[in-house]
Amino acid sequence: MEKAIDPFLIEDSAFYIEALGGFPGTFIKMAFDTIGEEKITRLVSFEDNKKAHTKSVLVYGDPQTQEIKFFTGVYEGTVSSEPKGNNLRRWKVVKIFIPKGWQKTLAELNDDEWKKFLEEFRQGDHFEKFGQWYQKNLARL
Repeated sequence: MEKAIDPFLIEDSAFYIEALGGFPGTFIKMAFDTIGEEKITRLVSFEDNKKAHTKSVLVYGDPQTQEIKFFTGVYEGTVSSEPKGNNLRRWKVVKIFIPKGWQKTLAELNDDEWKKFLEEFRQGDHFEKFGQWYQKNLARL
């Protein structure tokens, strides 16, 4: 925080596959860019446990008060048997992640389904938690 002048927000996300001991975790970009979604699904294909989850963290920092707050959102699901879908949304896991309660990968969702997924996803996610905290603390910030 030494170099920061104004309050700031930083967001990062990870993808954890239970059968792979949490891999790729925070190395999601490197894993998808090097071994790719096809090999990731192949690694999981022989496992009974296909559970996975995304975890996103939003960090708020205020250099004036030295306050740092962390807000976390987790979304459960499973890994598909193979990459599926073409509705890409600049999120590395869209072709292999099937959200809990859905039967399709994120990349297979049409625009209406995507909106519905986002409504579910954002209930209790890191942005909602930050927004609630910010509203309660706005007067002192």
